[in-house]
Amino acid sequence: MRQLSRFLTCTLLLFTGCGLSDSIDTVRTKIPPAATHGRSNSLEFAVSTASLNFDSTKSVSSKEFVNENKTADSDLTKADVPSGAPRIDAADYSHDFGVMDPFTEKEHTFKVVNVGDGPLELKLGDSTCNCTVAQVPTEPILPGETGEILVQWQTKTNNRRYVESTTVRTNIPDMQELKFTIKGDVYIYVGADPPILEVPTIAPGKTEMVETIVCSQVWDAFDIRHMESSMNDLTWDILPVDADELVSLKSKAGYRLRFTLPSDLPRGDFSHWVRIEVGQRNERRQFQLPLQGRVVRPVAVYGPKIDMTGRIELGVVPSSQGLTQYYVVKVRDDQPTLTVKSIRTVPDFLHVQLTPIKADSSSGVYRMEITVPKGSPTCQHIADQQQGSLSIEFEHPRIESLDLKLDLAVVDTTGRS
Repeated sequence: MRQLSRFLTCTLLLFTGCGLSDSIDTVRTKIPPAATHGRSNSLEFAVSTASLNFDSTKSVSSKEFVNENKTADSDLTKADVPSGAPRIDAADYSHDFGVMDPFTEKEHTFKVVNVGDGPLELKLGDSTCNCTVAQVPTEPILPGETGEILVQWQTKTNNRRYVESTTVRTNIPDMQELKFTIKGDVYIYVGADPPILEVPTIAPGKTEMVETIVCSQVWDAFDIRHMESSMNDLTWDILPVDADELVSLKSKAGYRLRFTLPSDLPRGDFSHWVRIEVGQRNERRQFQLPLQGRVVRPVAVYGPKIDMTGRIELGVVPSSQGLTQYYVVKVRDDQPTLTVKSIRTVPDFLHVQLTPIKADSSSGVYRMEITVPKGSPTCQHIADQQQGSLSIEFEHPRIESLDLKLDLAVVDTTGRS
């Protein structure tokens, strides 16, 4: 009897121990690893949350988000994959390569840590430039492990400054895209400072000069081998550059180019180019500089309702009232005195006077008075087909006339109540 009691007691303890063991194991599987989700808040400044057509409302398993580069015979089995969502943490999302030589290549590795509870899978997305190449891990990154994202940059152009990025897709429900950015500067073989030859205004009959510095941040020395321009009679001088100026441009060699524009350019805006070929031994480079500016009118008119094309809007004028408008006329010439030869107007009943503002006409400033007399016949000179006009001819060696367009209509208001 005593032996039977001992047997039953041992059997009861054995079953009780198994039950306790199962309960402990069950509790352990319900306790998740230490939560680290708080770190994801720091990613909001560098991570894009654009949708990639993944449904973030349902749980994402390894079967629902498969990396395209993942092989079928992966060593990762279902039993090894922990449940839960992945989270990512990275030391940085941008890298500055500094200054690079043209046509060279550099690379940088961004490291990301899976701080979540499930496997992190990465897929290569789009890049802003073909010169950016990225490589992502082909296998899922398990919780606590680190993955590497390789980004390469090739300087195929002479762009002085670049900022490019590449996108990496993830299986994180609320963070489906990561954006990694690279930036830096590129030394130029040859360039110009300023890069545009611009002359804002040129007075008629005047010559103007404009300068630029042609320099290289790569060559220790080079020659200017050929120059040509689309502007006739443009001349230039090739001058040395001070060492301090080269230092400020971060250049090793350079020349100062001084261009002289001809004095007979037509009035109005102009746009031309200067093509320059430089070289060093067997190497050569060619580039083109824009040359642009504006030749102002020899006579400028200032006053109410006049546009840049020389059109004056007198508007609708009641015949019973008439109208008088005043304008300032400025002569841009070495000989500022104007002697009026004739005045013609359309319509012909307009009165126009041009008198010096000062008794001495050498100032080149005049007052022009345009009058629509009272009782003028009704007319309409607004449409281009019936355009009103004003032409003042001068006795002057270079200024032949002042030609303006007039918009006006004379109406009869006497019969209106």
